[in-house]
Amino acid sequence: MKKFLFTLLVLASFAFANKAQAQQTRTSYYYYPQSNVYYNPHTHEYAYDDNGSWGYRRTLPSGVKVQRGSYVTVYGNGPEIWNDNTTHREKYKNWKGKQKAKKKAAKRYDRNHDRN
Repeated sequence: MKKFLFTLLVLASFAFANKAQAQQTRTSYYYYPQSNVYYNPHTHEYAYDDNGSWGYRRTLPSGVKVQRGSYVTVYGNGPEIWNDNTTHREKYKNWKGKQKAKKKAAKRYDRNHDRN
């Protein structure tokens, strides 16, 4: 019985250690759906598809543009965030950017307009 409990304890320890390690490697990225580009804010590098080859670079090529502030935060378990690109492209295919700022500006205009 002691051997069984000891074995169970060891297995539980390994399972807990693996789960904790997997959670520690989770990294946030900015995904720009309009350009299909990722940005790692921790390393300050962009990841994009360059004719079927993904990789990190400090700057974007001249033909690739991203709109500042028009990103979605996505999370990955490793450095190769592009492995989830099919999922991200499908999930954010109709994403048009952050709309809240536009609504606030419209409300501010309406309040100022009503005062006159």
